[in-house]
Amino acid sequence: AGMEWFRRRKSPGELVEVLRRDLDELLTEGVEVVAEERTEDANGRESPPPGAPPGIRVMRRIAQVKFMLMGEADTKPSEREVEELSAALMVTRLSDDAARPDVQEPALVIRLVMSLDALPFESRKHMQQIFSFLMRRSLTGDFQPTAEARTLGEVLAFYRSVQDSAGNDLDVMHKLVELCSSPAPGLALNSGLMLRDVIRSEHLVRLLFASPHRYIWPFFEMVPGSQSGGLLDALKFDLASDAFATLRELLTRHKQLAKEFLESRYRDLFGDVEEARPAPPTAAGGAAAGAPPAGAPQVTSEERHRLYDALLKSANYVTRRQSLKLLGELLLDRNNFGVMMKYISSKRNLKQMMILLRDESKSIQFEAFHVFKVFVANPRKPDTIIGTLVRNQKLLIQYLEHFHEDKQETQFLEEKGLIINTIRSLQPPPGVDVAMTPPPQAVGEGAAEAQDRAAATEGGAGAGGTEGSRVQQQSVPGGTGQQQQQQGG
Repeated sequence: AGMEWFRRRKSPGELVEVLRRDLDELLTEGVEVVAEERTEDANGRESPPPGAPPGIRVMRRIAQVKFMLMGEADTKPSEREVEELSAALMVTRLSDDAARPDVQEPALVIRLVMSLDALPFESRKHMQQIFSFLMRRSLTGDFQPTAEARTLGEVLAFYRSVQDSAGNDLDVMHKLVELCSSPAPGLALNSGLMLRDVIRSEHLVRLLFASPHRYIWPFFEMVPGSQSGGLLDALKFDLASDAFATLRELLTRHKQLAKEFLESRYRDLFGDVEEARPAPPTAAGGAAAGAPPAGAPQVTSEERHRLYDALLKSANYVTRRQSLKLLGELLLDRNNFGVMMKYISSKRNLKQMMILLRDESKSIQFEAFHVFKVFVANPRKPDTIIGTLVRNQKLLIQYLEHFHEDKQETQFLEEKGLIINTIRSLQPPPGVDVAMTPPPQAVGEGAAEAQDRAAATEGGAGAGGTEGSRVQQQSVPGGTGQQQQQQGG
């Protein structure tokens, strides 16, 4: 009978139970290093051999789950087994205490993902594929995040605030964010793929945006175990690029939710320095009491994070380039019109783009140009923006006339000419001091050209590509070029 247990093809319920026991044994004994992960150990068609160590058993059982759910090229899965196994993976067992029914046995899919860093390498890949399969099946229908949930999206939502009987956190989405900084082979990239599957669900993205301290800010700030300022500033190129891919998906897939998040969290991301127009006169004709000098910025006393600023000022080449590309995409998205207008009305932001225009890296210069042009093309420029452009008018024109002369694309040349002519046409606003000041210093980059070549595999030009490179007149009210003259008052 014992041998039959291993040889007979198990039902979905039996497979879940034996995998649960094998996982318990693996975690109890500690993380087991599988010395030689052979291809046959990840074979989902067969049960593990008798006497196999826990790591091999877990690897084979997870492969069996994947095979039963997804089949292979020559074998289609049974829809009945898919339904039964999917449901069995989601089952949460509660305690008998009716007053406070704690989770006695978490759903197996939750335990497997929470134990992802303890699983063998092949099992991590299989879990990512299983997770993706289950998430895609949960994107339709009602959304009821309860202990009786039967879709992965609902289960993930339910476990956000749930602990097991030992008091351990069971928030899988937070766990995945943390694992995105893991140096373990393949763990960060598989976790990133799983997070992007989570982001497919509008319901779950709403929950992620509601708790940015758990799910969003770790991309920018120091996280436990990281050696950098956050996931986006990771030391390894592939980890940083993958983290940017996840953040981009978060901020662009569900347009309305992303717009609401960017608007409500604008201060955290970009700061709250508002550029002021000259104060309106009082009824008696004098200046308003307590008003700042004309054109002076109004700065609140409350300190803000300015999390995105830190990315743009990073010493990490990949961080600066990727953050510029994403910023350009966000600002040129019609849905983010309010965020764009706020961002391009800030003198501090303009000066930051002028610094990046002169970065040693040509790629960063090019990305910065596609953000800088939005400041110039805005027909509602505040006086402080006009003043800064006029103050640097001669230097900007001289610099832009020779800017990336090797690029001969018609669209880029037209845009560059339009920006130069617009800057040339600007006149000083009344009451704003436009005395020449030294140009801002570019961020030192070191061997930037070598980094450009090393990063060429990123492909495209980001915000400078076909979509991002347009001065999108539909995104900026009014017109551009010769229509943009002095903006009074």
